[in-house]
Amino acid sequence: MKHDPLHISEVLSRFRADVHPKSRIAEVQNIWSTVVGSLLADKCSPVSERGGTIRVDCESSTWASEVSMMSTEIVEKLNSHLESGWAVELKCGVWNSDAQ
Repeated sequence: MKHDPLHISEVLSRFRADVHPKSRIAEVQNIWSTVVGSLLADKCSPVSERGGTIRVDCESSTWASEVSMMSTEIVEKLNSHLESGWAVELKCGVWNSDAQ
């Protein structure tokens, strides 16, 4: 039985699903730029999760404040993309010592 060839995006998607870690934070990191947009994703990124609280490392306190103000909306969007809708809140700050 001959199969139609798969598009490269489908092959990569399947590969990514197979090799991507199955943790909650990995799930958030995988969809972060889709949920918050590329500008915000360039400035802030989710770094850990505990009990539904996602810690977001931002490049400055200004960005941390912006994300904090939008956190309710971001959590709602995250939950609409997450399989079980487990996200509760975001904690934002400048925790990375390399942040400028």
